[in-house]
Amino acid sequence: MRVNGFFGVFIAWALFSCSDQDKVARLSFIPTFAKQLVSCPSPLKIGNDVWKIKQLQLYISDVELQDDNGVWTTWQMKITPLQNDNVALVGEHCSESSSGDWQVEFSQPIDIKQYENIRFSLGVPFDKNHLNPLRQQSPLNYSSMFWVWQTGHKFLRLEMSSENSNWLFHLGSTGCSAASALRSPSKPCLYPNLVKVKVKVNIPVAQALDITLDLSKLFQDITLSEQTMCQSGHNNKTCQQLFKNLGQVKGAQQTVFTINDQ
Repeated sequence: MRVNGFFGVFIAWALFSCSDQDKVARLSFIPTFAKQLVSCPSPLKIGNDVWKIKQLQLYISDVELQDDNGVWTTWQMKITPLQNDNVALVGEHCSESSSGDWQVEFSQPIDIKQYENIRFSLGVPFDKNHLNPLRQQSPLNYSSMFWVWQTGHKFLRLEMSSENSNWLFHLGSTGCSAASALRSPSKPCLYPNLVKVKVKVNIPVAQALDITLDLSKLFQDITLSEQTMCQSGHNNKTCQQLFKNLGQVKGAQQTVFTINDQ
């Protein structure tokens, strides 16, 4: 029997809706500290002090998915006010009411149950990292997320304050060779500090894809104070510990970034 007209359109829409409802087209990051949700107003009891976030923003780039055959496929990002050319800025800047987006959106919905792993870079690829920010599309034109042309962008900017102290961690490339601070390097920096993150997809129902950013894992073996701040200096002991924590794995999986399977 041939179905046409309104009923044909209705059936096609229904089939599309049923097949599409189990797909996801966004990746959400959930900042936590020891299972406590983190936001700008949230007081965090860390050590002997109570801390508050002033800014927590990070660049996510080059998201890929791995199927059960081991093949990796790029998950293309949509172009939005905070995404362009497969680079997204997520997080919160507490002094800017317009910031606070923790989601990455993609142009193609996928059935996440067909994939075993997801990976992405925490940072900006070299070919985009040292371009003139005044001429770049958002999100690579945020002045608070940029050092100078020679070193490029701050891949992660975390700034906190307590009643007695301040603390910050700026992750970015160092050891970058250029004629001056206002020139771009012609080759990758000696210490790119582009963090590669890979997490296993183990959610039973593909309704949401959430990745937890656990600050308690990032702060492991670090006492927050003005003496332990880090701007990615290679010889800075705090930076060395932070780099170690970012790369820490347990059972071949990252510990700072994990899939939220609740």
